[in-house]
Amino acid sequence: KNKINVIFDFKKTDRKFVNLINIKGNSITEESVIRRNLVFAEGDTFANHKLEKSKDNLNNTGIFKEVKTKISNVGNELIDLELDVEEQPTGSISAGIGIGSDGSSVSTGVQEKNLFGKGINVNSNVSLGTEKISGIVSFNFPDYKFTGNQIGYDVYVESTDFDNAGYESTVAGNSASIKYDLFENVSLKTGLGIERDKITTNSSASALYKSRKGNYMTYKGFYVLENDQRDRKFQTTNGHKVGFGQTIAVPGSDIPYLGNDVYGSYYKSFNKDYIVNLKAGASSINAFNNKDVKLSDRKFLNSKNLRGFESYGVGPKDGK
Repeated sequence: KNKINVIFDFKKTDRKFVNLINIKGNSITEESVIRRNLVFAEGDTFANHKLEKSKDNLNNTGIFKEVKTKISNVGNELIDLELDVEEQPTGSISAGIGIGSDGSSVSTGVQEKNLFGKGINVNSNVSLGTEKISGIVSFNFPDYKFTGNQIGYDVYVESTDFDNAGYESTVAGNSASIKYDLFENVSLKTGLGIERDKITTNSSASALYKSRKGNYMTYKGFYVLENDQRDRKFQTTNGHKVGFGQTIAVPGSDIPYLGNDVYGSYYKSFNKDYIVNLKAGASSINAFNNKDVKLSDRKFLNSKNLRGFESYGVGPKDGK
């Protein structure tokens, strides 16, 4: 009567436990940096997926050129694991000149991914352009004080001068953040920041823009909740990542506001040569107390998202 029997035959495999983890090849990087990226330790059960996840974590650091592993059976369900890492240069200096429809710019940057061999990431960048001058220095401390949490700190300055809009904005600020795992593959990043913004206008600015000139202080808090289900962060082939974040300029700021951001990406591999990647996102900002969001906080689409228009040349019309 078109029916079949299905038989599931389960066969128990021998359990394996990690006896020793031996690490070699790390002449600069501290051993603790490597061990904190492993998802197992001595005494834990061993599984191939744990080993692959650990190798992926090590590759994501950008510190190692290659990670090799060797497994040795030592009897009584015990194995020894040997990790042979090949370090690569982690410091870089960059410089560039760009000329395009958005204007010209000269930029330089210095980055170090493994400061003092502790896996600390330091990044600095300065850009001098016809419309924008910016500088930023950021620090990232992974596994701070062996807590598994990630600490970040940024200091930045940005000056923009848009001739087509008739205003100039200079923003200086800093922020501190902490990122930790809520569940497996689910992380929360939260932090605080302070900004000072000076806005000036010229004779070509609209009446609305001229009414917004002045000095502004902003005290804000922010968080980002992210679910990362990618098969690997380095050279992703399958999976997805989605996130939602909010920024709140608290009362005491000259213009309190609420900003919202949502984003997502999807990866699908059809074979080893073709991977489809889809990305999408949305962003909004609304001021409280019937105030208008200050000019430097307004949302703009860049040329990558909307082509064929002058930089910052698309937006609501103000007056005639």
